[in-house]
Amino acid sequence: MQGEDVWVIEEGFSLAWPALVEKPMDGWLLKVGGGVSRRSNSANPSVDCQPLAQILSTIELFYRQQHLPTLVRVLSVQAPSFEWVLEQRGYCPEGEARTLRAQISNGDKASRTILEFAPSAKWVDDVTSAQQRTTTQKAAYEGHVAKITLPCAFASTSDDDGEAVSWAYGAIRGKTLFIESVVTRSDRRGHGHGRDVMRALLAWGDANGAITSVLQVQAENNAACRLYETLGFREELYRYRYWRAPANA
Repeated sequence: MQGEDVWVIEEGFSLAWPALVEKPMDGWLLKVGGGVSRRSNSANPSVDCQPLAQILSTIELFYRQQHLPTLVRVLSVQAPSFEWVLEQRGYCPEGEARTLRAQISNGDKASRTILEFAPSAKWVDDVTSAQQRTTTQKAAYEGHVAKITLPCAFASTSDDDGEAVSWAYGAIRGKTLFIESVVTRSDRRGHGHGRDVMRALLAWGDANGAITSVLQVQAENNAACRLYETLGFREELYRYRYWRAPANA
């Protein structure tokens, strides 16, 4: 994949999952998000980001002031020197993720799937409950989705008893549908609910001009990777992982 396309996709993911605080710094975007996810509580690169050897101390100072550990997100398309600098400073890698793309084709909306076009209180309650979020984390999550300015759909799929058991949302930028927060209640996995909620979002994206869809998934989450592959997400664009600072950084 061409490098410039990677950064366009990265910008789209940032808009689809905006942090509560975002501070630009020499081509890096320093994000703070109430501890809800690593992506929104880390230093994220851009196409013209400065080498870490020149800016890492400033990044560390920023996160100390936020009372957060320093996490630096590095993409597989970046030069090896980025990770080399972190390794030399005692950082440890974690949380490798894959960025996958699919051509949107035959999505459909199952009768048990509901689409909303703003995050209702119930949708947020249900998602954060399924994720076992604390009250503080729930408030942070609500703040994240409230900041989205892209056209969005928030999907939920119910079981045969009418109880919501799977959720996700999608945001469209240009001709691309960005899928986020795919969650299925732990006791209801393996019954096709996640597939239903995804297909509903793909159908919505298709109806609203999206040609392709992208998502990001933890590389070790084999069940999710298999599900996404059956839905057409077979093209891996790039990977990324986080580097966590030592305790004294």
